[in-house]
Amino acid sequence: MSRTPKVIPFPGADENPLVLRADWLHEGQREVYDSPARFKVVVCGRQWGKTSLAALTCVEEAAVRGGKAWWVSPHYKEGDHAWEILLFLCKDIPGVQVERRPHYRVHFPSGGSVQVHSADNPDSLRGATLSGLVMDEAAKIDRQEEPATAGATR
Repeated sequence: MSRTPKVIPFPGADENPLVLRADWLHEGQREVYDSPARFKVVVCGRQWGKTSLAALTCVEEAAVRGGKAWWVSPHYKEGDHAWEILLFLCKDIPGVQVERRPHYRVHFPSGGSVQVHSADNPDSLRGATLSGLVMDEAAKIDRQEEPATAGATR
């Protein structure tokens, strides 16, 4: 298991690349993180680190590739913990803009963003083109809301 930090090339940081630290991942998290699979379904016990792993993946997608990632929780309150982790992971990245109201969104200099959504209103999840999607606590999301995100990732 590699414990070296993952170096990610932020635009304009060629001489001194910023480091997105991934050395804190345990062996199971590292296996999921390093997997080339397009879709990843992680079903693990409590305190395994699913939220931290997914937040790291969202930040990398948005900050490095300029992608648009959504974090969807059954209710906004359940997204609070993910939001705190996202902010922690982004705190040392220059040029990051944080939007707390009306949306929980982080904008990166690469043009990418991570936004926390609630599945309370299925219509609010329609129409977006995403490069990353985390369905947190998916078992708690009503089945009627699933089609709203079906096919939303490329």
